[in-house]
Amino acid sequence: MDADVTIPKPKNITIQQAATVGVGAETACLGLFNGLGIEMPSVDNLPKEKDEWVVILGGASSVGKFAIQIAVACGFKVLASCSAASADIVRDLDAAIFDYKKPLEEQVKDVMATTGGKFSRVFDAVASSDALARALFKELNKEGKGQGQKYFATTNDWSGIGDFEGGKTYPIALGVIGRPDEKEPNERIAQFIPLIVGLIEQDKVAPSAYDIVGQGGFEDVIEAYKYQQKGAGGANKVLAKIQDK
Repeated sequence: MDADVTIPKPKNITIQQAATVGVGAETACLGLFNGLGIEMPSVDNLPKEKDEWVVILGGASSVGKFAIQIAVACGFKVLASCSAASADIVRDLDAAIFDYKKPLEEQVKDVMATTGGKFSRVFDAVASSDALARALFKELNKEGKGQGQKYFATTNDWSGIGDFEGGKTYPIALGVIGRPDEKEPNERIAQFIPLIVGLIEQDKVAPSAYDIVGQGGFEDVIEAYKYQQKGAGGANKVLAKIQDK
């Protein structure tokens, strides 16, 4: 693993909390800054709130929660999809919500009603399809609000989703991160790390809630995997302790 893309533990959180940050926060930054064309701010000079929305699909996911908090820190209003069971978790991150379990047409109406069409960026944090983003961009075009550049970032990097409805698609490929021969993506990720650490230390981004499985040891990794696969952790990250230090 290339040391430049590892994240130093922010001084105000525990080791356990720090274990929930890495991939989720880095993926969120790739989606927001590389995918959605948001300018990465200085942690010491964060922008004021804009009258502009970012729509995030999968707001209760690990990537989604980090994306919400970082987008808010960048001055955007955020509207995120989630289930009724996760609604309070997502609202606590200062995001408005809509229910992804509703029919597609109703989701489009909810997004347009909440945002007034003041959005051009959609981030799919849960590797779904382009169906909702496509429908939203089509609605913007129909209402004459989609004349500028639109952006769609997705963690689905295997389905070959292309550009659509005047929107530019950015598939997030995180699998190469940390490999010594992948200089360009490593350099990009390394630029995000001071911002991630700074936002956490300013209490503008919180690590994920977590469940710990087992008492310590490599065998617990298998048990943690089983625990996560059966959905026992819900929206929480699932941790296994390998050793004490």
